[in-house]
Amino acid sequence: MAQASGLPFPAVTGNVKTKNLAAPVQFVTEKSRQLLASISELVTPGSNSSSSNQSTTPTPQEDDTHHNERPRLTVTEEEVLQHINAHKKFRLPDVEGVEVADLPSFDEFTQYGKVTDDSQRELWSKEVSRLVSVVTSRDPLTFCGSQDLAVDSIKAYETFTNLADRFLQALGIVSYDGECLLAEHDPDLCQVGPLERSRVTLSFICNKEEDGDNDDDDPPAIRLEDLFAFIDHCTAVLARILYAHAESKEAAHRMLSHVAKISAKAKVVSVNPEDSARISIDTGISEAELAALHKSSENPRRNADAGQGWWAALGLDAGVAATPGRGGDWSFGHDAPDRTLDLSSKKGALRHVYFSQCAVSRFGLIEVLMHIIVRVRGSSRLVRASYSSHEISAIVYTTGFGSFQTLVFQDRDNNFDGSSDQAMVDSASHAFGLLNDTVRHIKETSTRAAVSSGNDSEEESVGNQMTWAYVVYGDSELKEKSSTIGLLAQERVDLRSMSDVISVLVPLLFVSPMLVRHVNMALEAVSAVEQQYVPQQGPDKKPRRDPPPRYAASFCLDTREHRDAQSRLGEKDSKSLSHSLIRRNGLFSGKGVTQIGRVNTDIADPSGWGRDRRAAEERKAAVAQIHKNQAELDAAKEIMKTWVLEEKGVMVTCKLYVSAIMAACTLLTVGGIVVGITVGERISGVDPFNITTYCWVLAAFLVLVAKSVRVHEWPWNDFLRGRVLCKSVSELSSVTGMHAQLIIAYLLECEDTSFLETRGPFHIVFPRKADDGFSIDEPLSMWTLLLSGLIMIEVESSVGPSLVCLDLRKGTNHSEVKSRHAARSGDPNSLFLCCVRLQDQSIDIYSNEPRARLAYANGMSWSRAVGVYGNNKAVFV
Repeated sequence: MAQASGLPFPAVTGNVKTKNLAAPVQFVTEKSRQLLASISELVTPGSNSSSSNQSTTPTPQEDDTHHNERPRLTVTEEEVLQHINAHKKFRLPDVEGVEVADLPSFDEFTQYGKVTDDSQRELWSKEVSRLVSVVTSRDPLTFCGSQDLAVDSIKAYETFTNLADRFLQALGIVSYDGECLLAEHDPDLCQVGPLERSRVTLSFICNKEEDGDNDDDDPPAIRLEDLFAFIDHCTAVLARILYAHAESKEAAHRMLSHVAKISAKAKVVSVNPEDSARISIDTGISEAELAALHKSSENPRRNADAGQGWWAALGLDAGVAATPGRGGDWSFGHDAPDRTLDLSSKKGALRHVYFSQCAVSRFGLIEVLMHIIVRVRGSSRLVRASYSSHEISAIVYTTGFGSFQTLVFQDRDNNFDGSSDQAMVDSASHAFGLLNDTVRHIKETSTRAAVSSGNDSEEESVGNQMTWAYVVYGDSELKEKSSTIGLLAQERVDLRSMSDVISVLVPLLFVSPMLVRHVNMALEAVSAVEQQYVPQQGPDKKPRRDPPPRYAASFCLDTREHRDAQSRLGEKDSKSLSHSLIRRNGLFSGKGVTQIGRVNTDIADPSGWGRDRRAAEERKAAVAQIHKNQAELDAAKEIMKTWVLEEKGVMVTCKLYVSAIMAACTLLTVGGIVVGITVGERISGVDPFNITTYCWVLAAFLVLVAKSVRVHEWPWNDFLRGRVLCKSVSELSSVTGMHAQLIIAYLLECEDTSFLETRGPFHIVFPRKADDGFSIDEPLSMWTLLLSGLIMIEVESSVGPSLVCLDLRKGTNHSEVKSRHAARSGDPNSLFLCCVRLQDQSIDIYSNEPRARLAYANGMSWSRAVGVYGNNKAVFV
């Protein structure tokens, strides 16, 4: 079992500069400080922004080889700058002799402040240099803020939230300008929804300045150096993750170029967002044009010729082309009859290709950045999460009979989401590796003690702490090791400053399944457009595929107050994700294979085991029990592989049982005949063949009982063939001797590959139902639900405590349970597997535990998510 040393990153080519491995990656902040003076002078002359602690020029880094390193892409500043300047002269490599010049450039900012074209090109060049240095380095990415962020206090959290708000406002301006440009030049690609949302954001910024006579409502002033460093950190993490996923050099260069332009423009407009918002509205489309776009978007284009003329005009193969916007769930194109693009000429078609590439790339990147900021500041504009008591955690663990990997995430607002899609889990591995490197670097270099800038409680540390375990398995190790996260002790590090918190918070948010999904959609959209407009031919142009890394991870960022509150909860109370039943090895630490244990194997300090021999012995026993339960589960899986899941039942072989019954019957019948022959007339007045008849009747009775004692029906054909069709869980358990909960868990895992139809009193969680199907006549335990990926979240609804299921069954791409939910009629996202009125459920007479009744509800609302349901002995009916 190898400890992950970080993400493998490409070799350095060209004039790429990196720093020594012993030091953190400070060029993010350094570039930010270099840009700060330039931007401040251009936009707000006379502003006095600090720029200190300039570092020396980084030295090239030697090439290292990692155990799971993938093929590398080479990136140079010159190639990225070519994509930035593509608007000057745009052409396709497969279309010779055709090019268009002087196209409008996206994300220009010369209209804001006193920025000239030369200054704009200089800022773009600096951003490209910074991002190329980021993606070609293996050093951990860290955030370095000013003295305002020296302590992880409530005041520092408020400052950080204000930075996020300012960045979000800047992204709104960037998004609005880009959509307005599309509405003017290629309205088919304009996204009306984001355009309207950005217009609302800009109006809010302008109205906020007009209503600014109440100074008490104004947020405290922020330092531009902190703002630029935060933008640099977010875009650096995004660039490195995008680069790790990029399938080709073309896609990597295009994405990096747009990240650089978005970052530069966000910095410029964020210096004075009120003036920038007003300029953006004045130079954008009018309200009448916006209303016309909104009206046209309500009637999607149905004419197939409208979106398929570009490839014919360029003379490309029609089989390569597709409608723009096929990547993910994003649809580009709507009806705009009065503003259609001229596709009759090659240059007109080429212009459409240019706008399509820019629209798809920008839209995905801005969506990802906005989701990051929303997760940072909280999803509600009116109510923000507590600064002093919260948890952000992510767990990747393998479960089920097929050892499928599951990713579960909890944010500071108590929103839960997850995925059990292997592609999603594999995609998150790059962010987890980056997070692990950052946290480990902070632990190795953190020697500062927590300080306080005063006696005010808002300036005292809230006690942020990161607890984590991260391991990457090799293929051979997976066959030998437990399928859980492993038995490694978790590590801990106290985050002494807000800068450290920001350093780990941004990559931690990138492991959220929601963000992983958006990153994948952005990359798929770019790849789809690239394959449409630039046909992939030859082995050197084939998409690059990485070997999927197998890993397990557990990261938790929480505060002192939250840890104290969790420690006061009882065993059966609902808890946060890091303290829940699905924590490391929780499903396999019970006394039996179908029981959930309470033994804590997450001891953080292995050095303490030697001083406390009793604790060491307890952990050793717990580890042995985990291995034993895992071995029993693996053995059960091998037996269940021989079962045949039919539509109406489960066919199992029982040749040994039938052979034993037939042997006993043969012995009785043959023995009866032998007795009749050997006794003969030795006993006067007794016919010895009556004994033979009695033996035959006894044999027939034995067969009758043997065929009926375990199953309701057993046809002679199946009996003689040594097989039986079980039509209920109880029958299958009786025939095979397998625990009923193991059977239900196996059937739940196989539901996507089998045709089994179910019925019975406890079959609510099964999708296919029939009146004569397989009967689920045993209630489901908490262990069965969790093993199958069904996680019960306790919420507070209008009728009292209730349960809502976070459905992460095998192959689920994405599922979420938000902290607040208002049911809307007809909304498919409002259909949940839930248990209403948890306190009113009946009590099982045998176990004295609640029997929670599950049902699908479409009209359930709740005001707060409490945590993961903690009653490990609950029964679900």
